[in-house]
Amino acid sequence: MLAADGPERPHPLQKTCTVVLVRGLFGAWIPRHFRAPLERLRALGWDSTIARTDPAGTLDANRRTLVPQIARIVAAGRRPLFLAHSKGALEVLLALAGDPALAAATVGAATVQMPRAG
Repeated sequence: MLAADGPERPHPLQKTCTVVLVRGLFGAWIPRHFRAPLERLRALGWDSTIARTDPAGTLDANRRTLVPQIARIVAAGRRPLFLAHSKGALEVLLALAGDPALAAATVGAATVQMPRAG
């Protein structure tokens, strides 16, 4: 659960995790897309960010874009926890599948409305 355990007791993962929101197809073109969850996570004390991907980029292009972003999180001593929507979920899974060290450092990935076919 991402919510804090209470005002005095943050969730134990907050000390080591960075929540990474990954938008789906065209998500970055939607005004303030993912801003409300990002702001709420930060208000709860979670280190969090929205990954930068190309709204209409290919799966492989966005995979290549995500890898260095994930690597910077891991290099900073943090463990990524992904919340990914649609095509963004596929891009995260491809990035992690291609880099076992980043996959091993990852806490988890929650995907929503992930496509199954073209």
